[in-house]
Amino acid sequence: MKAFLLLLAVTPITVLTAASPILRPLYIHITRALAASRADPLVARVWWGRWYSWILCGGPAGRWVIGTFLGFRVLRSERRADAWASGDLVVQPHARVAVIVALGLLLAFFAIVRPGSSTHPSLPCADCRHHSSRFGALTRVVTLWRDFALCSA
Repeated sequence: MKAFLLLLAVTPITVLTAASPILRPLYIHITRALAASRADPLVARVWWGRWYSWILCGGPAGRWVIGTFLGFRVLRSERRADAWASGDLVVQPHARVAVIVALGLLLAFFAIVRPGSSTHPSLPCADCRHHSSRFGALTRVVTLWRDFALCSA
C-alpha cells in the first residue's frame, strides 16, 4: 500500500517536471493551430460556422478542442515530413504532442485526486472528528498525506 501511495505522490511531480520544458512551445503551437483553424475558409465553413459545433464533442469546450485539432490539420502542410525521425516533433506544431501532454496531465490529476477519494477508508487517521465537516474531502487528503509521511518516516 505504501508503494502505491508513493507512486501517487511521485506521478504529478514527474509529469509536471517532464512536461515543463515543452509547455511554452506547446502553448504557442496550440494558439497557432487555433488561429489557423479560425482563418482557414474550409474549417470556418465546416466547423466554426455550423450549429453542431456547439453540441458535438463536449459542448462549447469541445468546440474549441476540435477546432484546435482541425487547426493542427491545417498546419500539417507547414511541417517537415521527417520531423518525427529527427527529433523535431516538439519544435513543429503537432497534435500528437498536445495529446500526450494532455493525457499526462490527466494522469497527474487523477493521481492527486485518488488518495482522497478511495484510499482513506483503508488508512484510518487517528482523529476522525473532522470527516463530517464541510471540507471533508480536502481534510481527508491532507490527513492521508500526513499519515503517509508519519508511516514512511
